[in-house]
Amino acid sequence: MFIMTENKEIVNINHYYIINVYSTYGKFYIRAARPKATGGTENQFIARFDEEEEAQSTIQDIGIAIQRGDKIWYAKNAPK
Repeated sequence: MFIMTENKEIVNINHYYIINVYSTYGKFYIRAARPKATGGTENQFIARFDEEEEAQSTIQDIGIAIQRGDKIWYAKNAPK
């Protein structure tokens, strides 16, 4: 499945091992992450939220889209 990010980038989630929520400076972010060949982690931004509940709801929505077999999920349609 692909994700169209908030920044209008397309991410192939088959190349990432995790999609999660992280917070910084009072904002909540959805990101896809994968290990770098040189060590560490490469992160791909998907969407930003003011409330943690919105971000957690988005993770669930992405999971449902994967389960349904959707080909693409749009961050602009994330639950608010």
